Amino acid sequence: MVSEIPKNRTTLIQTQGTTVPTDPAVNTLCYRCKCPSANGDTVNCVGANINLVPTWDLEDKGDGTALTVDFSMNMITALTEEMFPARQDVVHLILDRNNISFVGPYSFCLLSRLSHLSLSGNSLDTINPRAFSSCQDTDVQLPIKILDLSANNLHTLDDDLFDDLNDLQELYLSENLFVSFDTATMTTLNKLHSLQILDISSNKIKDIYDGLSTPVKTLSVLNMAGNLLTTVPSVLKFGEKLTDLNLNENMIRMVNEDAFRGLEKLQVLNMSVMPELEVIEGRAFEPLASLQHLRCSYNFKLKYIHPQVFGSNQPPLVEVDLSENYIQTLDENVFKWWNGDNLNLQNNPFFCDCHVTWIKLRNINPELMGEIRCGSGPAELTDRAFIELDPLLFGCDIDVDEYADDPVVAGLVIVAFLSVLVVFVAVMAIMRYKSWPLGKYATVHVKYTKAQSEDYRRL
Repeated sequence: MVSEIPKNRTTLIQTQGTTVPTDPAVNTLCYRCKCPSANGDTVNCVGANINLVPTWDLEDKGDGTALTVDFSMNMITALTEEMFPARQDVVHLILDRNNISFVGPYSFCLLSRLSHLSLSGNSLDTINPRAFSSCQDTDVQLPIKILDLSANNLHTLDDDLFDDLNDLQELYLSENLFVSFDTATMTTLNKLHSLQILDISSNKIKDIYDGLSTPVKTLSVLNMAGNLLTTVPSVLKFGEKLTDLNLNENMIRMVNEDAFRGLEKLQVLNMSVMPELEVIEGRAFEPLASLQHLRCSYNFKLKYIHPQVFGSNQPPLVEVDLSENYIQTLDENVFKWWNGDNLNLQNNPFFCDCHVTWIKLRNINPELMGEIRCGSGPAELTDRAFIELDPLLFGCDIDVDEYADDPVVAGLVIVAFLSVLVVFVAVMAIMRYKSWPLGKYATVHVKYTKAQSEDYRRL
């Protein structure tokens, strides 16, 4: 429990870790901090050894000024309503990297133009449900558009926390302790009808349920990196406006054809540093009609990308990064329709045979060719860079064992063999009948000819 904030807070300052009384005149904002000059727009209180917000002695220049006030890297532990007087010029308030564990009700309600509030890197495990509410004697809602609560100890949010933040567009909840979104958290997030950016990276989230559909419908950027997701969350199907999705550093093993349904406007997809990712199945990227940047690298178990991973889709790709995976072969059809040269396939253990010759022949940016190497294959090619090899060296031998377990292929091989055999036998039979001097009648004819020759000599 946080101790009560002294009413005479202006009579205290922090000196070398000890709170001591002093003259109230020296605990003013512009004495403890660096206030802006006539044309300045920042009050710099960074690392000023402050444990209580000083008295504001800076003239309020009204709504014609956009003032940033930065209290980062101090020792403030609690925030209350009286710490921030009525002002029309403060639009950006930064309270990062203090030790704040308490935010009281209506703490910011008098900052009528506050649009960006940052409380990152503190010790918040809960937040008062009225912390971001309007003042009790007014219906004017806070105009906060950007709220940063990252790097705290939050694991749940009160269901009324964002009731007065109808204009909130960006919410940062990364580096907290969320394991899942409970009912209260989903309730309050579902009230954010204007949210465009949501960052929930670096938590311990295992799944995100479809109940979070309301904010997902309005999002353009969603960062879920660094969690414990084992599948691509199905709630993404509601992301009809999503343009940027980050799934890096999750535990997803397989990406199937339903993973990105509904994401027709997605332009940037990050799927890197996934320690369990092994397979990307056919048509997995087919819904991504607007995809421009595909970044799928440092997935050390990823060895197979289906030849029809894009299905019938041909998105306007600008960049593809498949470097540092475990890809040994990659079908030419994956990118046959794309003429771009920004294709990074470096540091994969390619098996160098005819199936990857297309990589050597393709027009790839030379800067991305240096570390495309043969990881296996003929001994003379192993660990050699594609750029130094002749395409004719990439040969293929027919491997019967490769098809032994495929009944369809095996059946076709048998039918082809029998067909050739039948044709061969038929041709041989015809040739024997028409041309070869064999058989009973051919023998008689030879004897008859010889007899005629003997009779001719006698005459």
